[in-house]
Amino acid sequence: MSDIPLEASMRKTVLPGGRIGILGGGQLGMMFIESAQKMGYRVHVFSPDADAPACKLADRVTVGLFDDVEALKTFARSVEVVTLEFENIPRQAVEVLEHHTQMYPGPNALITSQNRIEEKTFFQKRGYSVPPFEVIKTPDDLTQAVHRLGYPSVLKTTTMGYDGKGQQVLFSSDDLSTALNIVGPEGEWILEKFIDFEAECSVVAVRGHDGSMAHLGVFQNFHEKNILDVTVSAGAEMDDVEKGAIETTFGLLKELDMVGIVCLEFFITKDKQLLVNEMAPRPHNSGHISMETHRSSQFDLHVRAVCGLPLGDTSQVTPGAMANIMGDLWVDGQEPDWRQLDAFPGVKLYLYGKAEARPGRKMGHISVIHEDPFVCLETIRAARKALIRVKNYGPC
Repeated sequence: MSDIPLEASMRKTVLPGGRIGILGGGQLGMMFIESAQKMGYRVHVFSPDADAPACKLADRVTVGLFDDVEALKTFARSVEVVTLEFENIPRQAVEVLEHHTQMYPGPNALITSQNRIEEKTFFQKRGYSVPPFEVIKTPDDLTQAVHRLGYPSVLKTTTMGYDGKGQQVLFSSDDLSTALNIVGPEGEWILEKFIDFEAECSVVAVRGHDGSMAHLGVFQNFHEKNILDVTVSAGAEMDDVEKGAIETTFGLLKELDMVGIVCLEFFITKDKQLLVNEMAPRPHNSGHISMETHRSSQFDLHVRAVCGLPLGDTSQVTPGAMANIMGDLWVDGQEPDWRQLDAFPGVKLYLYGKAEARPGRKMGHISVIHEDPFVCLETIRAARKALIRVKNYGPC
């Protein structure tokens, strides 16, 4: 087989009954597999963890490390297209796969999203507004950057940061003193000005082999400890700011020549300015509610896009809301009492089948639909609160 990467002109449709490969075994992969199998596809998972959620549903599993070149080649030859369920895949692994099969979302999106400095710079060069930021290489850089950006500011790792990991908010000089001890002579960090926003939102959109694009609307998000806590999909008529968020997302999909699902997260400032926060070139936590609210979920769309099928119907049929179920709800190894959800008719529970519950780890989510988005929000927060065995969990 040739070692020349497959070009866009060589994209091939994979019909139902075909074989899809997916890198990573987490819950996003698990929900992708559910959609793919309903459409008649067989899914082969490549994961370092044999007990990961997606591995339990896959038609075939290869347990291996992402630096195992021969294992990756064998995996690539066993499928007709490969996608991923998290973006922090080593670039070398992506390059190996590209030489042996179709690989989406594509290298441009992955390279851009894996490094916060590259990501922010990419956004800026294309005219999109981002929170003010500075590149940090030394403790002195950090001191000067805080002087320019002021308090509060957020210090972040440039790579491997997700779900609040690798982030520290600096509220005062005491926080700065602590941060100076972790900024060493090697590596890079990024310091961002803390945005006093009016709202946080995300757009989940998709692009197909032929460049066609679609979106699932604008989701409103609420975070707790830098981790997504609650998402509401209102489905109401969009205002100019929300329309701008969709236009920005479509522009980036096209600019990156990306195939598949992308999520773009935004801050909306109090003076109605739209700031791009970050990009995830894969299904996203905030898009889970689409399984209840839309005719096609984000996972359905991702399957269709990477396989080269028409994108299908993305219309919304009802408002809805979802809340994450975190490992913090497990007390001394004891699961929450799921019977408490019986008091909230219509609330659905999704558990991901993870073996160990840890604070800050996503173990599942709950969702609800209703014609009134406010009722959705109040119901989902009350339902999640009913599961709490300890005080001070989340914003409920």
